[in-house]
Amino acid sequence: RCDHGKWRPDSLRSNQWSLLMDKMVILAAQGAKAAIARQDNVATNLANADTDGFRAQVLSFRSAPIEGINGSDVRVHGVDTLVGYDFNPGPIKTTDRDLDLAIDGPGFFTVRRPDGTEGYTRSGSFQINQDGVLVSNAGLPLLDEAGGEIEVPENTRVSFTRDGQLVSLDDEGNLIEQVARLKTVSPDSTQIEKAPDGLFVQRNGRNAPFNEFVVTVPAAIEGSNSNLSELMVQMIEAQRSFEHNMKIISTSDSNAQAANNLYSI
Repeated sequence: RCDHGKWRPDSLRSNQWSLLMDKMVILAAQGAKAAIARQDNVATNLANADTDGFRAQVLSFRSAPIEGINGSDVRVHGVDTLVGYDFNPGPIKTTDRDLDLAIDGPGFFTVRRPDGTEGYTRSGSFQINQDGVLVSNAGLPLLDEAGGEIEVPENTRVSFTRDGQLVSLDDEGNLIEQVARLKTVSPDSTQIEKAPDGLFVQRNGRNAPFNEFVVTVPAAIEGSNSNLSELMVQMIEAQRSFEHNMKIISTSDSNAQAANNLYSI
């Protein structure tokens, strides 16, 4: 069209260009947001690389369509979702400490949380508190196969067996008697989730049943299953992805300004 001797760009072409730039910025922004979420997840796994029995978090992304005014899908938004945890075993380290216990294979130890519910952990560094009760490294009471707290007789040396029994020993390390048997459980990994206190709980709120076939390793501790070398690679990839998407946003802004200057001629 001609307006006072000057050619003006077609409004439809201008709108199409704006929509193209809009899509580019939105896609890049979503990519940058996903990279930040991935960095946060990797940072959490890295921070717990030395946490006994830690299970690495697994993050995934899904597409969530955004509806327009008329009900049609005008955009697709990327949403990060914590899909679960890596339940592969961590390394078992021998400590030669009587109150250390590791699980070899699937399973969890059972503790009583402050609200009275059960929580499940792989951390097996136990202690005896001032009341003579066997507790976790977080001070929570360990439960026996009947669901009760475990009291250790005063001035008694105790140790664990491979089937999770706590036994008393004489001065020479010979077995005297069984004190209790830990409640070990093997809930379905798809039916448990991590609570804010770091313990696993069943999604349905019920207590997992005792499983006598969980194998334990006395005088040992299971380490975190976070893979440091793999996590460092993931952190670098996430950082590069973020920088790449931010560059796209900057380029899109420059292109939009150039286009506006062109249309104003």
